[in-house]
Amino acid sequence: MKTSISRRGFGKTFGTGVIGSLLTGSAEALASPPAPAPAEPKRMTTVLRELVAKPGIIAAPGIFDPLSAKIAESLGFLALDLPGSALGYETTLMEPNLSLEDMIEATRRITSVVNIPVMVDVGAGFGEPAHLLRTVRFLEQAGAAGIHLEDQVFPKRFHYHLGQEHTISAEEMLEKIHYAVEAR
Repeated sequence: MKTSISRRGFGKTFGTGVIGSLLTGSAEALASPPAPAPAEPKRMTTVLRELVAKPGIIAAPGIFDPLSAKIAESLGFLALDLPGSALGYETTLMEPNLSLEDMIEATRRITSVVNIPVMVDVGAGFGEPAHLLRTVRFLEQAGAAGIHLEDQVFPKRFHYHLGQEHTISAEEMLEKIHYAVEAR
């Protein structure tokens, strides 16, 4: 049989019990300081820096969606990698067809379900060196803990997988790194 209770009845029944227990409780219990608030969780960029500072190799398997990320995390991996090629397989797009928006959305979906750092392949950075400011900021907002950047031309060529790579000069690559560091 279902018992119903009105708001007034609830206040009389349960409110009296709560007040009564407060009145009969010891003064020490009432005067004791509240439990400390839980510590702020570390940012994933901090966790990644701490992992990199430790000796040894960081095994970061390539994942492509939230499910593969959760599986890798449950197996004990301490970091993950979102390669453009893997996201290309998952979306049935060749890697050069992926946009910055594709990478941001995939990163957001993945980082929302795991508690370990995710590094993201940004290919050639989605533009000229100054475009890296936007790329880094948007991926950080999506939860990326780090990126890896290629010394390839942008837009990326479709025949890169045949060994015909089109690289940029060392000076331009250094400029890209400078902008990426400035953006974080």
